Amino acid sequence: PTSKIILGICAMDKKSRSKPMAEILSRLDPSLFVIKIFGDATILEAAVEDWPVVDVLIAFYSAGFPLSKAENYVTLRRPFVLNDLAMQRTLMDRRKVYDLMEASGIDVPRHVYCSRDGYVSKGSGAGDGSNKNELVEYDDHIEVNGVEIHKP
Repeated sequence: PTSKIILGICAMDKKSRSKPMAEILSRLDPSLFVIKIFGDATILEAAVEDWPVVDVLIAFYSAGFPLSKAENYVTLRRPFVLNDLAMQRTLMDRRKVYDLMEASGIDVPRHVYCSRDGYVSKGSGAGDGSNKNELVEYDDHIEVNGVEIHKP
C-alpha cells in the first residue's frame, strides 16, 4: 500500500477551523489524506523550520497572516503548493490586479491611479502616462493625471 498524502492547511484559526473548511476537508478520502492544520500558534509563533512537514500545502491569506513566513516555509520544505503564494501579494493590490487583468485581455472598469508609493501602472490606470500623481477634486468629478472621472 502507498502512504497517505500529507496535506497542510496554512491559515489563521478563524479560516482553518471554520465550518466551510470543515465541509471541504470532510470530502477528502481519509484513506488517501492526512490533514495537518497549521493554526495561529504555529503560524505566528513557531519558526518555519518547526512547522509540520507536508507533501501538499494550501495557504489562505487573511488579516494578520504572515505571508512572508509561508513563502519561506515553501522555499525550505518544497511542498506541492495548491495556490500561488506570490500571486496572493498581487491580489492585495487592486492596481496590480487591474493591470494583470488588462494584460490578460479581461475588461476592467474605467479607472485611474494616483500612486503615492512609486507603483507605475502598465495598463489604462496610468492616466496620461505622466505619473505626476496629480489629483484635482471638483464638485462633480475628479481628475487624476489628466483623466476625468465623474462622480456617481
